[in-house]
Amino acid sequence: MKNLSLQTRYSIAQGLYWAAGCALFGFAAVFLKEKGLGNTEIGLTVGLASLASCCLSPLLSSLAAKHNKISIQEYLILFLIITMILF
Repeated sequence: MKNLSLQTRYSIAQGLYWAAGCALFGFAAVFLKEKGLGNTEIGLTVGLASLASCCLSPLLSSLAAKHNKISIQEYLILFLIITMILF
């Protein structure tokens, strides 16, 4: 893994993140159905969470690049908290 370029490692990490997100959103749909939401509401909720994730991810990445006071792990935790709040 040390021989791979930074761009390649970032691409792999991003791909794994999206794969995990797809798997988790499947479980979110079942959970929301159990809570009494209809199919349209579930689709809107999961879709808006995905859209927010696509919009917030580059913003948080640029913030992490500009400010070195906060670690990448703290940015990821912040991003996940924001995503959970939006759900």
